[in-house]
Amino acid sequence: MNMRAIKNAHEIHRQIMEYCEKIIGNLQADGTSANHKPAPPPETKKEEITKADGIKNTREMIVKCLCRGLPLNVAQKATEQERSEEMRGVCYKAKRAGMCKIHPSSVLALLSNKPEFVIFTEIVFTKSVYMRYVTEVSPAWLQQQQ
Repeated sequence: MNMRAIKNAHEIHRQIMEYCEKIIGNLQADGTSANHKPAPPPETKKEEITKADGIKNTREMIVKCLCRGLPLNVAQKATEQERSEEMRGVCYKAKRAGMCKIHPSSVLALLSNKPEFVIFTEIVFTKSVYMRYVTEVSPAWLQQQQ
């Protein structure tokens, strides 16, 4: 891992959390708003509630903010007919970049079952067009933005 990249990611996370706080209100560490009290959960045992639930909610909020702020950076997996002959492997079509692939340095590039929708923050032009800083996006989140 590159320490500079980790610091950059931490700074981006801080900025996004500040943005979310302005929109939603004060956020707690678990990703919930401190301005309103959530409804009590259904009958669950305390052992079933984990720290991962809060992390998932925070990640979801951040990705939703990215979808809202970077609508041209959303890419959908291309069909076989949409791909050109020189584009091998799984390709995506993006409004901003046209046909592109996930950069090989991305963790998503290692997955055998690639997500249907992704959002990216950078395009790299080499022999192929690559998306960098990619994360999976739920189609439901995209429909909420329309």
